[in-house]
Amino acid sequence: MRVLLFRHGPAGERRAWAAKGKPDAERPLTKKGVERTRQAARGLCRLAPRLERIAASPLVRAEQTAYALAEAYPKTARVSLDELAPDGDRD
Repeated sequence: MRVLLFRHGPAGERRAWAAKGKPDAERPLTKKGVERTRQAARGLCRLAPRLERIAASPLVRAEQTAYALAEAYPKTARVSLDELAPDGDRD
C-alpha cells in the first residue's frame, strides 16, 4: 500500500482568525489557497493517476482540500475522519 500525504494550501492567518473568537477548526483556505490546492491536485493527478481513497480531517481547510482532490479524482471515494483532527483519537 502507498500512502500519499497532501497538505492543504494557504489558510487564513491563524492569529487574526483567533482574534475574531473563531475556532481554528473553522479556519478556511484563502482564495489563493483554494486555487493553489486545485493546481496541486491536478499536478498530483498527472504523477499518480489513480487513488483509492481520499481521507481528510473534519477541519474546514482539510475538507476544502479533499474537495479539490475529488475534483481531480472524480471516481475516488472521499471520507472525513475525526481521527485525523488535531485532537482526534489515534487509537
